[in-house]
Amino acid sequence: MEESPKYWERPASTPVPTVWRRCEGRRQTPEGKTLRFRIQDVPEDRHEDLLDFMIKYFTPDEPTMKKLKLYEDAGILEFLRGLYGEFLTQNLSLVAFLEEDEGELNKNVRPRIVGANLLAVAYKNEKFELPKNLSETVKKATRFWLDYIPKKFDSFEHYGVDHYLSGYGLCVLREFRGQGLGLEILKARFDLAKAVGLEVTVTSFTNISSQILAARVGFEEHAEIVYEEYKDDDGVVLFTDMETRSLKIMGKRVVLQGHSVPPKCHAAPIINALYRAEVSALLVAGRTNQSHLTAACHNTTCPDPRKEMLATTHHLRGLESLVKHAQFTSPSVADHGRLKMIVSILEY
Repeated sequence: MEESPKYWERPASTPVPTVWRRCEGRRQTPEGKTLRFRIQDVPEDRHEDLLDFMIKYFTPDEPTMKKLKLYEDAGILEFLRGLYGEFLTQNLSLVAFLEEDEGELNKNVRPRIVGANLLAVAYKNEKFELPKNLSETVKKATRFWLDYIPKKFDSFEHYGVDHYLSGYGLCVLREFRGQGLGLEILKARFDLAKAVGLEVTVTSFTNISSQILAARVGFEEHAEIVYEEYKDDDGVVLFTDMETRSLKIMGKRVVLQGHSVPPKCHAAPIINALYRAEVSALLVAGRTNQSHLTAACHNTTCPDPRKEMLATTHHLRGLESLVKHAQFTSPSVADHGRLKMIVSILEY
C-alpha cells in the first residue's frame, strides 16, 4: 500500500481553474433555446457562492438531512459550511455554470451556478472533530454517517490505497434537471481525477437519482445500506418513510494519464462467452433484458452475483461496445457447454 501525503496538494501542472467539460442540455427551453453548460474547478472568487449554493439547495434535498430536517439546524449548517470551505481549499470541487449566461455577456455579473459536486481527498483513519453543542438529532445522524457507514465497507482495503477522491455532495438545480448535467458532472470528476493523479474515487450516494447516474458512468456498487434497517442507540429506526430505499457505497478506479489497462469485466464467464458470434449478435441487437442478464450472472461463476452489474444499461452498452470493437479469438472446446447455457439464458 502506498503512503499517502500528510496533506494532498493539487499538482502545479494542473492549473486552477481548469474547464473539464462543456455540454448541451438534452431539452430545449419553452423559448426554443438549447442550454449550454461549462463544468470546471471552482474559482477562488466563487467559493462563498458555492458554499451558499450547497447550503441552500443541497442540504434540503439530501435524503437523510431532509428526513431529519437538519437543513433547519443552525449548528450543523455552520459546521458543514466550515467543513465544505476546507474541502474547497483542495481545489478539487466542481461547479457547473450556465454558459453564455448574463455573466458571459456582462462582465459585471458573474455566471450562474446551476450544479456542483463537492469533492475532497479522504484519508484512512481520518477523524472529523464535531462541535460539542450539536443537538441530539444531529448527534444521531453523525453516528450514522461517521460510525455506522464506514463499518459496512472498507474502501481503503478494497482498493489498496490510503487516500482517495471522495464526494460530499452532488447537486443540480431543479429547473435544470433532466438536461443530463448531473451525468456530465460525474464524468468530469473522472477527468479531474486522472489529471491530478487520484486513482480511486468513492462516494456514498444517498439518493436514487444519483445512484442511477453513478452506475451509468461506471461506478461499481460495493455496499447497500437500507435506511429503515438502521436503528439508533435506543433501538429506534432513525429514517422512516424514505423516498429513496437505501444508500449505496459506490466506487471506481480511474485510469491515470499516461497509463492504460485492458477492459475489465465483472462477470468473467459472460465476457468469455462473448467470443461466440451468437452472443455477440444477441447483445448488439439488444435481444436481452435485465432479468436475463441477472439470471446469467447468477448461473455462472460470477465473482459477486449480488452486484448484478451486467443488469444495468451502462454495462450492457459496454458489452455492446466490446462486441463491436474488440478483437476476439476462438474459444476453447471447454467453453462450448458454458456458451450454450449462456445463449439459452440470453435468448427470448
